[in-house]
Amino acid sequence: MSVQSFQFGAFTLDLARMGLLGPAGPIELRPKTFDVLKLLVSRAGRLVSKDELMAAVWADVNVTEDSLTKCISELRRALDDDTHSLIKTVSKRGYRLDARVTATGGPAPVPVAALAERLSASDDASSHAVAAAHPHPVERGNGAGRLRRVGALGLILT
Repeated sequence: MSVQSFQFGAFTLDLARMGLLGPAGPIELRPKTFDVLKLLVSRAGRLVSKDELMAAVWADVNVTEDSLTKCISELRRALDDDTHSLIKTVSKRGYRLDARVTATGGPAPVPVAALAERLSASDDASSHAVAAAHPHPVERGNGAGRLRRVGALGLILT
């Protein structure tokens, strides 16, 4: 079984239903905005560069950085993050989700360092660096799951 959702703060990012659930119920997100949030949540506590976000979300489309800026603005509005305390901007570099994230639908909790060890056995050194431990580890919940690398998107829990 793969990861079904990510929980952070008062929010649940439901991967199976492609939706975001907040304290007051479902929150509507455009598909690209959802994809940006999914990438930020999967790398919580780590910088995700603008180039990584653009390559992952708009892989085969030529868009400007304004598209990314609009998605980040929509996310902050949806998450009631007026103070930018949840989604932090790292000037001229990218964004970081500053929250503790728990993944559900996978096996018992696995520290990020253990996931990095799995990667080092089957992936190159750059992928290993991306999965290194960070201040907000992703924990795994119920079921079974595995870690794999997918192109420019990087690490995806499945």
